[in-house]
Amino acid sequence: MASVFLIASFNAFFFSLLVLQKKQKGYHDKVLVFWLVLLGIYTGIYGFTYNFLLLNSPIGR
Repeated sequence: MASVFLIASFNAFFFSLLVLQKKQKGYHDKVLVFWLVLLGIYTGIYGFTYNFLLLNSPIGR
């Protein structure tokens, strides 16, 4: 399951790079890049800590 989160994080960063390469960027493009980077960071951190959180929870024991 952690690999799904890491793939989603990579996709968010990749799509933000694609939007940044547009020649004429509007305000909506900047907002989209902001949200994609934020989503990529969040899902990347969750993907890296997924196993740690699962193993240390009371349910996972």
